[in-house]
Amino acid sequence: MIHLTERGIRDQYEFDYNASLANQPWRKLCRVITTDDPNGETTVRTAGLRGMEERSGMPNFAQSVPTAPFKWYTRRFTDGFQVTEDEWKYQKVDEVAAKIAQLAALAAAHPWILLETQAAAMLDDVGVGAIKDPFYPTLDFIGTKHVVNKPGSQLSTTSNYFTKDTVSGLQWASATPTETEWLATLFGVAAAIRATKGDNDITMYATVQEFLVLLPSPRWASFAIMMSKLVNAAGTNPLNTAGAPIRFSYEMLPSSSSTTQLLFVPVGKQPFAMQILQQPDKSNMTILGPDSEHYKKEKYAPVWIEGRYNVTHMAWEGIFGALIDTAP
Repeated sequence: MIHLTERGIRDQYEFDYNASLANQPWRKLCRVITTDDPNGETTVRTAGLRGMEERSGMPNFAQSVPTAPFKWYTRRFTDGFQVTEDEWKYQKVDEVAAKIAQLAALAAAHPWILLETQAAAMLDDVGVGAIKDPFYPTLDFIGTKHVVNKPGSQLSTTSNYFTKDTVSGLQWASATPTETEWLATLFGVAAAIRATKGDNDITMYATVQEFLVLLPSPRWASFAIMMSKLVNAAGTNPLNTAGAPIRFSYEMLPSSSSTTQLLFVPVGKQPFAMQILQQPDKSNMTILGPDSEHYKKEKYAPVWIEGRYNVTHMAWEGIFGALIDTAP
């Protein structure tokens, strides 16, 4: 921003906002749904991918799985700053640019605040079952009874919930895991996810190579220690190096205090959705500059941004819960 003008503020904000969006963690977990309905869209679940099969007689037509459409509402958010008369009059570009950068960073990151709270609640719900599937309100979102189509036009169930009974690596000798136990957990759950079957008995994630692990705050330290000990002489970690056959990345959920629950997301899958009516970009910025009555009276220009959006959990097949047993 070379000159302090209303257009300059908007353009600088847009540049900073787009730059801040690039590496936001919520973008890994949310698919974006745009809407022009102020009250939000009514969402329905679409049929899953079936896959090709060898022809033998009539095609295997999928049975329709009944779902309950649900309505989720956008919420209004706003934030802003002031440009003082002194800043405007004497073109104090650097001071205002810092305010713009801070506002842009906050606007870009805010969906993560909404998502982190929901993801932490979901992590704490692993093995509890209080959070339900929005399309099947009687079923646990992290559970063992998700409805899928099977060969022969039949309906069956599959699971996105693992315990020590299904993954041996979820049994720890104590509440303080060793590096070996962490590795058994990571690769055990990854193998179970890759073996999970969906519609038409197709393994949904047989070729997935990277998994995002959502960690509760009490497990940050031991996980980080385990990861650091795996750095080899070349300075890389075989668990998160490009080209490794199976890789793990992680995000921390500070709102969760769980010690026995983990969430795994196959990278590229998005179990949450963000519905946007208004994106907090420069088109939704208001500036009451030097020509406004407010500025002439109050001697400062208020600048604020507005957005209308919301986040919800949506696709159970994009997230898996693991319950750790730490009994001796």
